[in-house]
Amino acid sequence: VEEAKKLFDQYAEAFPKLNKYLKEQAEFGKRNYYIPINHIHKGRRWFKDLYDYRQANVSYKEIKIQEGIVERASMNTPIQGTAAVAVKNALVDLREYLIKEGLWQDKVYIICTVHDQIDFEVHQDYLHIIPDLERIMIEAGNKYVTKVNMEVDTTITDQWKK
Repeated sequence: VEEAKKLFDQYAEAFPKLNKYLKEQAEFGKRNYYIPINHIHKGRRWFKDLYDYRQANVSYKEIKIQEGIVERASMNTPIQGTAAVAVKNALVDLREYLIKEGLWQDKVYIICTVHDQIDFEVHQDYLHIIPDLERIMIEAGNKYVTKVNMEVDTTITDQWKK
C-alpha cells in the first residue's frame, strides 16, 4: 500500500494539471450525482446509488465507501467515455472509406475492437492502404482530444499474436 501511495504521489507531482482535473471530477461527481461522459456529447453517467445511500439510514462508513466508488468512476468516466466515442466515430469513418474504395468486407475486414484498439484483416495486396486507415483513426481521435497529438500504433503480422 505504501509503495502504491508513493507511485500515485509521484504521478500527481509529475502531472499537476491532470491531478487537479481528476480531483475536480471526483468532487463534481459526489456533489452532483453524475459526471458528463465527455465535453462534446451530452451523455451523463448517473450515480443514483450515492444519492440513495445519502437518503437512507446507513452508516457513515457505507456512505464513504460509496463516495469512493463515485470518485473513482468520476475520474475514469470522461477518459474512457471519450475514448469509446472516438473509437465509434473512427469505425464509422473507416467503414465509409472502405465502402468508397470498394474494399469493405472483400479485401479488408474490421475484425474487432478492444478498448481503444481496432483490429483489421487486410489482404496482403492491399497493405498500401494502412496509412489511410491510420490517418482516419487519428482524425477521429482529434475530434475529441484536441490538446495532444493522437498517435496510432500499427502492427502487421501473418497471424494473430497475443
